[in-house]
Amino acid sequence: RQAHASLYHGMCTLALTGDPALARPAVEAAASGFEAADDRWGLTHACNVLGGVLLLQQQVADARELYQKSTVIARGLGDNLSLAIALQGVGDAARRQGDLAGAGEALREAIAVLRDEYDAMFMARTLEALASLAVDQGDPREAARFLGAAQSQRESVGAPIIELDRVVHSESVASIRGHLGEKAFAAAIADGRGLSREQVIALVLRKPTRVEPSVPPVAGAMVRPPALRVLALGPLEIHLDGTRLPGDVFRYARPKELLLHLLAHPEGRTRHQIGLLFWPESSVAQVKNSFHVTMHHVRKALGRADWIVLDNGSYRINPSFDVEFDAGSFERQATAVLREVRAGGGSADRLRAVLALYRGDFLQDEGAGDWHLELRGHLARLFIGSLMALGDLLVQAGDHAEAAAVYRQVLAREDLYEEAHRGLIACLARTGDRVGALRHYEQLVALMREELGAEPSDETTELYARLQKAEPI
Repeated sequence: RQAHASLYHGMCTLALTGDPALARPAVEAAASGFEAADDRWGLTHACNVLGGVLLLQQQVADARELYQKSTVIARGLGDNLSLAIALQGVGDAARRQGDLAGAGEALREAIAVLRDEYDAMFMARTLEALASLAVDQGDPREAARFLGAAQSQRESVGAPIIELDRVVHSESVASIRGHLGEKAFAAAIADGRGLSREQVIALVLRKPTRVEPSVPPVAGAMVRPPALRVLALGPLEIHLDGTRLPGDVFRYARPKELLLHLLAHPEGRTRHQIGLLFWPESSVAQVKNSFHVTMHHVRKALGRADWIVLDNGSYRINPSFDVEFDAGSFERQATAVLREVRAGGGSADRLRAVLALYRGDFLQDEGAGDWHLELRGHLARLFIGSLMALGDLLVQAGDHAEAAAVYRQVLAREDLYEEAHRGLIACLARTGDRVGALRHYEQLVALMREELGAEPSDETTELYARLQKAEPI
């Protein structure tokens, strides 16, 4: 309780006087009290406030260290607003140290966190920090757009610029206006003010800040988006930009499972939908915390916060990035070719190409939750259907030996699939192995009686009768 009172006293002192020297003793006392009591929630707040005090006192390296400490604590707690504030502080301190790459990375992640845990004032502060970074990188027009977007955010909640940011903000405004001139400055500000929240977030996350503006881009060059390749049919493999990710990159199983769940639902899933599947027994608050911690580990494993975006309330894999997901590809292609076959078209080569995508059942070696079982069953049925369609096309083409091999593949997975048994019996007969065909029928009868307590269908028994009479098959 004393630590909370000290922190509040320090914050009020800083807000009312703007004097970091007066505020510092109370904030330091609060940080010490929270640490002694192992109150990590309080400590992350105290670190954020004390980091701001140290920035005002030009102790930039110490401030950055405190903010980084706060990010670690906030991630562990799943306290995303504190995490966003700490990341903004890391970015501000890194920029003052000349680490523009580190500043851009921290500020972009702060925006990504605020996209999911929105707060207008801290969104504005982070946009203003991005404006200062853009000035240092030689892009005054982009800086002005960020300032305009920040103004819009502040006006939406009536939030003024706090004392901690006032000096840097004034310097940024003066520098940008000086570079652009009054007319261009006003136009860029207006442009930024006209951006919706979703648009400004997309601007930040999809356009990484430039670290070396003095190096001109190569004419006609295209920036290739990051590439994610996930093989989930059979043994799981996850490749990022051509490199296979190690198994421990996700820290634990749940983040990896969340990535796969989102890949399986490219249209997006709400936090509520995910919570019902992943943490069905948890409270709303527990789901929120677990979700954000898990999402953080997914983004960290992929190296960029914008791999997963929030779109109209649903989380989804960024549609602007290059993603290959074998389960999705197989589903689309198998569905399309089976539709063609039913319409009298399709080809054996096309079916073979589709079947080659199926290395095994969906997440066959992963300990995923029940959510994946329905999809696994659906894909397995598509695989069986595609094999049967291939067998039938081969029969039509007179290639009975290969068709028999295909039907055997079906039966290796579904030993009671009578249509495949019937196809195999017919193929054996047509390749001259009538004895084998008769023997297989007898095996089928025994299997069905033992497993189902039933007899083969009339169509199968009629085929057997024709075999016994040595009639053409």
